[in-house]
Amino acid sequence: LGIVLLVIPWSWQPSALGLLLPLLLAGGWWAARDRESVDRRAVMRRTARRIRELAGVPFVVMGHSHDPCVDPLEGYLNTGTWVPYIDQRKAFTHVRIQRTTAGVRALLCQWRDGASRVFDPEGVPEVVPVHCER
Repeated sequence: LGIVLLVIPWSWQPSALGLLLPLLLAGGWWAARDRESVDRRAVMRRTARRIRELAGVPFVVMGHSHDPCVDPLEGYLNTGTWVPYIDQRKAFTHVRIQRTTAGVRALLCQWRDGASRVFDPEGVPEVVPVHCER
C-alpha cells in the first residue's frame, strides 16, 4: 500500500486509499482467520488409521514430520530422522520391524553407541511396542 501511495500523484492518494483500504482489511481478515494447524501429527495419525483400515496392515510407518513418535493404539510409527537433528535426543531414529513367534512387532529405535536401541520419544522407560499377532 505504501509503495502505491508513493508512486501515484498526490491528488489521487485519498481515492487510492479509499479503494485499497477495503482490500487491505479483507486481506488482514483472511490472514487472521482460523487455519489448519501446522502440527501435522494428528492428521498423520488419522491418515495412518485410515490406511490400516483400507490396506488391512498391522501398522503404518511414516517419516514426514521428522518428529519420532509411536502410537500403539493406532498402529502408527513415525521414523523421525536418520540425520543429526536440532534436538540431538531425537536424532538417528528409525523403525525396526521384527517377526517373532507371537507375530510381527514394530519398534521405534535410535542408533546410539553403535547399536539400535528401543527409543521412546516421550522419555517413558517402559516402551510398549506396536504388536500384531498374525
